[in-house]
Amino acid sequence: MHVSSRPNRRPGFTLIELLVVIAIIAILIALLVPAVQKVREAAARSQCENNAKQIALALHGYHDAYKILPAGCEKSTTNFLSFHVHILPYLEQVALYNQFNLKARYTNATNLAQGLVEVPVYMCPVGQEKFTQYGSAEWSNNQMTYTTHYYGVAGPMGNNPYTSKAYASNTTDQGNTATQGVLGMGSKVRLKDVLDGTSNTLMLGEMSWAKANYYRIWIRGTFDDTGSPYRDTTCCRNVQKSLSSFPYSGSIGTANNTSFGSDHAGRGAVFANADGSTRYLSPDIPMGVFLSISSYNGEEPVSYDQ
Repeated sequence: MHVSSRPNRRPGFTLIELLVVIAIIAILIALLVPAVQKVREAAARSQCENNAKQIALALHGYHDAYKILPAGCEKSTTNFLSFHVHILPYLEQVALYNQFNLKARYTNATNLAQGLVEVPVYMCPVGQEKFTQYGSAEWSNNQMTYTTHYYGVAGPMGNNPYTSKAYASNTTDQGNTATQGVLGMGSKVRLKDVLDGTSNTLMLGEMSWAKANYYRIWIRGTFDDTGSPYRDTTCCRNVQKSLSSFPYSGSIGTANNTSFGSDHAGRGAVFANADGSTRYLSPDIPMGVFLSISSYNGEEPVSYDQ
């Protein structure tokens, strides 16, 4: 006799159970995304600090070789190249350095061609602007050239918060240029000249915030300074404004004072001290402190720990 049998049915999820599972997954994802973002930001900031460290050590390598730090950019010379070019041998970039014509301006075709090379240590991981914003005058063979996100600290602008005396500067039509910083227009600073202490004096800092609007080819020290007072210290920044607060407006008088800053979470920025150590400065650092640690010989009785 044939006996029919029904196949065993597997129990399934009810609609309510399925909705509960979906809700749990959504909650877990919501908790996970911020954690992943924090990890990514921490990694980016760590890489940025490492970049600043490597540049600072390269500056020390240059100092060891020549017993003096390079000028941010040479004053009244014909090449107008940035310090970024001169420290290439100390960043294991000798081959790239040898491609430059050091007797020609940065706008020389041979030199502009080197701007097509991206030097990773000069680029912050969160920096959105990777190329010159100057236009075709800084392009090479109709190709956009790379910029940099790390700039020399030319020094403070304004009055010393402890003596009320004006910080030294040169008159220019681009917001003047500070002269009491470690790296600036025509600067020739030895580490022993840093009277305020190398661990307490900023040497270079990050400008990678997208709205800064002053990104130029990384080899450019200045556009020209032979027609004084036309001097924009392209590869260096004055310290006059708070972080990520003052963009280049495109008009005369604002270039040199474009703010340091970044698009890191918190809107602070990475800096390297004259001793080669690095620090992350928060955007709420008091301006009096910021000015004080930007000069190497202001003799301000201040220390900082941001």
